[in-house]
This record gives sequence, C-alpha cells and structure tokens, in this order.
Amino acid sequence: MEFKPQSAHAGKTIINLNGCHSNEDKSEGGCGYCHDTKPDAGHTQWGITSRHMSVSDYQKLMDRGWRRCGQYYYKYDFEGSCCQPYTIRVDTGEYRISDSQKKVMKRFNKYLLGEIGLDGKKVEEEKKEPVKQKDVPKQSKDQARSEQLKLICNTVHVSIFSCDPLSDQALQSLVDSSIFSKPRDKELQLTQSWSTNILIKLFHTLGYQSKVEGGMKGLIAKLNNSKAAIEELLGGTPVKIEDSGYLTLIDMTKEDAIMTKSLPIEKKVKQGAEEEQKKDIQMKEEEKGQSDDLNYQQYFKEFAPLKPEQSTKPLKHRYTVQINKAMFDDDSFEVFKKYEEKIHKKIDKSKKSYDRFLCQSPLFDPQDKNESIIDLHTLVKTEPDQSRIRKDEGVWPEHLGSYHMIHKLDGEIFAVGVLDYTPQVLSSVYLYYNPKYEFLCPGIFTAVREIEYMLRIQESGLKPDFKYYYMGLYFQDCQKSVYKASYKPSQVLCPHSNNYIYLTEEVKQAITKEKFPKLCQDKPMIKELALSLQQVNMLTQNFKFYHVGSKQLLRLDALNPRGAEVISQIVQALYVTLGLDIMMTTVFHL
Repeated sequence: MEFKPQSAHAGKTIINLNGCHSNEDKSEGGCGYCHDTKPDAGHTQWGITSRHMSVSDYQKLMDRGWRRCGQYYYKYDFEGSCCQPYTIRVDTGEYRISDSQKKVMKRFNKYLLGEIGLDGKKVEEEKKEPVKQKDVPKQSKDQARSEQLKLICNTVHVSIFSCDPLSDQALQSLVDSSIFSKPRDKELQLTQSWSTNILIKLFHTLGYQSKVEGGMKGLIAKLNNSKAAIEELLGGTPVKIEDSGYLTLIDMTKEDAIMTKSLPIEKKVKQGAEEEQKKDIQMKEEEKGQSDDLNYQQYFKEFAPLKPEQSTKPLKHRYTVQINKAMFDDDSFEVFKKYEEKIHKKIDKSKKSYDRFLCQSPLFDPQDKNESIIDLHTLVKTEPDQSRIRKDEGVWPEHLGSYHMIHKLDGEIFAVGVLDYTPQVLSSVYLYYNPKYEFLCPGIFTAVREIEYMLRIQESGLKPDFKYYYMGLYFQDCQKSVYKASYKPSQVLCPHSNNYIYLTEEVKQAITKEKFPKLCQDKPMIKELALSLQQVNMLTQNFKFYHVGSKQLLRLDALNPRGAEVISQIVQALYVTLGLDIMMTTVFHL
C-alpha cells in the first residue's frame, strides 16, 4: 500500500521507531542524582526520538511521566532505577510565594535601585536631611479600600452563594494577594477610580468552579445581576464588573497622580505631560498584546521588578524581558558557555551541542500551517529550525512551541529560561545565567517571574486556561532537585494511576518508603494507559508503520522474523507508556 506522507500526517506527531528503546545503565557513575550511593545504583528508562511532536501530544506525555531533551524523550522505570523522578507542577492560581522567594525578589529590586552592588553588598548612600511628612488621616485610603473589598467578598460569599462568613484572616489573605491598579477605561484613568482582581482571586481560592455554571463568565454574570445590591452596600459607590473579571470602583474626583499598586495599596508618583504621553503609548501596545518587558502597567505585582514610573526612587539599572523562538543566538551562547564553565565546571560545550540541547525543538503548534504540514522525507533530512524565524514575540507568542525567555539588565543578558509552551502548560526546560549575577539567585528569580507571567496572561483574559507551571522531575532525596517542592502548593504525578496529588508531608513519606508507591489510592489509572495484555497484543498485531525506503505503509509481519520480534516488543512498550490515544494518531516510521 503506497503511503502519501505529506497529506497523511498533517498536524500529527511523527516518531522514528529506530530511536525507540528501553535502556538500562548500571555502570559506575550511572546515576547522576545519588552518585551511586544507593544499592543497585543505576537506572532503567524508556526512550523515543521524534523530530516532529505536537504541543498537545507533548503535554499528554508530560502528564504520563515523560520529559524531553532536544529531540529525545525519556521516561524512568521506577522499579528498575535507584532514584525515582516524579513529574512536578504548580497550579499558578494556587501559588503562594514563600518568605525566602520574597527575599530574592526584594533583593533584585534593591539592585535595580542601586542599594546593593555586583558584590551583593549594600551601597552606602549620602545622608540627607529627612523630609517632614504631612500628617495623614488616621484611616488611610489603603485601609478604607481594604475594608470595602472585605465587605464585597463576604457579601458575595454569604448572600450570593449562601456560605458561612469568611474569617478576618481569610479576608485579609484575599486582599493581600490581590492586584490594585488604574482602570483600563481612559475616562477613569485621571480620576480616583481604581480596579482590582479580587473577584478572580475569590473565584480560584474558594473553589467557586464547582458552584458556578459557566466558570468565571458565569460568576461575572451572577455578580452583574447583583450589582445594585453591591453598590448599595458601598454607600452608593458605582461599580463596574469587567468581562476579564476585574472590579472597578468608580470615583470621578480628579486625580493628580497615578496609583500603581500594592502593599501598601497606593503609591502616587507625579508625572509630567511627557511621561503621561509615554504611558498612553505603552497602554496601547499592551492592548495589542505587545510589550518589550512583559511588565503590564495594569497588572503590577508586589514582588515584580520595579520600573521607573512605578518607583518613588530613581532606578540605577534597567530590567527587561523578551521572548524569542528557541533558536541559536551568539549572545545567549556566550552566556551559556560562561555558565557551564563557572557553575558546572564544563569547558567543552560546542555550538552544535548547545544548539541540539536547548535550541532545536521538535515541538510544533498544529495551528501553524508552516510547521504542521511537512513532508516526512524532508523531515528526515532537515533540522526544524530551517523553517523558523527568530523574532521578538511580544507578550504572547504567535504559536505554541519552544521559546527562550531572555532576561536583561542594562541591555546585557542576565538569564535565559528555555521554555515549552503547550495549551495549558508552561514547562521549564532549562535555565542558564551570567555567573556575575549569581548573587541575585537567578534560578529562584526566573521561576517566580515565570509563574507571575502566567498569572498575568490568565488574568488579562488572553489565555485563561494557561495555568500549570511544570518544573521537570522531582527526586525527593536529591539535593539539587528538592528545591522544586518549595514552590507551593506543588503537585506530583502518581506513577501508578498518572493522576496528580498534592505533595504533602504524608505523600513525601510514602515516596520515601516505596520505590513504586500508589499515591492516589482513590483514583483509577487514566483510561488511555489502562490496557490489558490481550489488548496490547491485538493492537500490536494490527500496528502499521511507514517504511521510508520503500515508501510503503507496512505491518510488522512484513519485516524479517528477527526485526519483527524486536519492533513488536518496542511497540508493546509504547502502547503501555505513551497511551492508546497517542499511538492511534501518531505516524511511526522506519
């Protein structure tokens, strides 16, 4: 049967059967995590090779314990390995920044302000006479607005959803984690009106997903029906509930300064006409989804890096961020070489190995016609990057896939995060940085920034389902891996059922006790992997693949007996580890 490669696999994942295997490494130095300190040191893993993988299929693979390194994908056999890696992720809507992570973000801002130098030490400033502050009312606007929001939250929770009143601690936590900003409505921007995302926080924090039909849109509709009651509760203050979920409290009193945010809620910064014009231009860019540094004016967070217009002090250093397609770049490569030499003591990194490891990505977005429709013979002979263009993607890339998030200080590369974008996931592949900035803890800084970036994308309404931050593999007894559990509340993948469970102390104990623990006792294995041996054998007998040499679609019995036996064992393992859905839609070739 002749196979027409271009039409048959448009938008499909392509896997090379020659690159699929089960590998066991029990040699000395076989485990880089425990360094052969455990009995039976070494590991067993399954591996596949794909130069054309859809982002949806890769998201499924990550949720089945797989990770990628360039065009190679691997999954550990827990029982055959001395160390067990768990896929770990954070639901960014639930993320709570820790005290140690706060310190890192505050330290970064101190550097931007020039309060600490490159040696990490405090820079002494000239002493100035203190400026006498004007007396402020006993109850500031910050307190008044906090009380208004608490009142709204309790009213929504009790009157609209018939729940018990929230505690003062719960209400304060909601207020403290919310964003406060100027309204998007231009007519309100020069007034004392203000906006907040507390309704979004309320929705995700208190589990309204199960109480409201239609999700966030359903909540907005429900609140709009009760808007008159909310306004009456606020003493007649008009409110506006945006489609994005933001709540605006309207006060038409003219404002001569800009409120930018958060804990304390209000910081006023005088601006001249030129600065006002500049801000207007920036806001127009953001409406188009474009920004050179991802710091949205409307979504300023407490621990985000400072910008000149958001600081009461002049900044000594400028921080920017840019997203580019994961492609080779000389400046990034030079930083990578310095990082490998200083941090990992490696000096033999070539451009070719860097390109294959962190640039050439097999991931493609089926919505991208240039990459989803590709001839199999062309794919075998060319690298993916040959059809790609490296450009500034703005706030959100045109298509899903692999990208470099490049952080710069004063125009110099500070750190590069290698990231995979899939429909619901931002997966951190690797992070390297300029060693001279090591005192700023780039690993923690960039992880918090990536989580914060995802929150802003969700809250802007751009991609509300883009919510899970994947941190790779978690080895509980490996010091260079346990830090991932500090991004809380984190979830790990149960190796039995392939369902996620929160990484509690109880779960940690279970992981310590057993090599192959059943972490989700109450959940069955996902149906795509729940295949019986009889089903796997039947599927393998009917399995077809594309033979590149003959350009034919063949069954396994077309091979010689030895070849058929080897490939048959590989195919059986693939059904068990990839899942039925991926096997049925993937194009396999030899």
